[in-house]
Amino acid sequence: DGIYIWETDGLTLAAGGLHTAGGDIEINFPGGSFDGNNQSIETEGTGNAGHVQLVSGGGAASGNINMNGGSILTRGANNPAGNGFDGGYVYLFTDNGAITVSTITTSGGNDASLGFVGGAGGYIGLYAFDIGGNQDFDVTLNGTLTSLGGTGLTNGEGQFIQIDADWNIVDGNVATVNAVSDNTTF
Repeated sequence: DGIYIWETDGLTLAAGGLHTAGGDIEINFPGGSFDGNNQSIETEGTGNAGHVQLVSGGGAASGNINMNGGSILTRGANNPAGNGFDGGYVYLFTDNGAITVSTITTSGGNDASLGFVGGAGGYIGLYAFDIGGNQDFDVTLNGTLTSLGGTGLTNGEGQFIQIDADWNIVDGNVATVNAVSDNTTF
């Protein structure tokens, strides 16, 4: 149902990306960097979406998370006769590296009958740190971060978007930071 990868070194995502029918996607790579350049990671199915978690933690050998030009999507299913299903959270963490992302979307499904509640979007957390305190690691945004609820008699809610960088939050977008939710913090 889900995809769970533990790689002691770095990991490069192959062409075609990773996709599940609502299962979780968790990738842990404590000894290196993650390269998902121009690839997609998606989880959506017939119920609540799974979550996406990319974690590089474990000391000086951990590294960068690169999803530049790629996308991460968690989408809850629409429900024809009840509450929309929830989108899963997206969590990217490195304790000794930088993060670069393009598009991240987590969305709740719609209540198609419009008699119930839309599904909730999941939270988005991007965390880049430096355990040695001797380097400068950024979080770079080259696209849109979105957490939105689905529609219904009562619309679902988007969850918080939180970005914490050791050094800078770099906006690679042409205009302003494109982060859309009910609750965004930098």
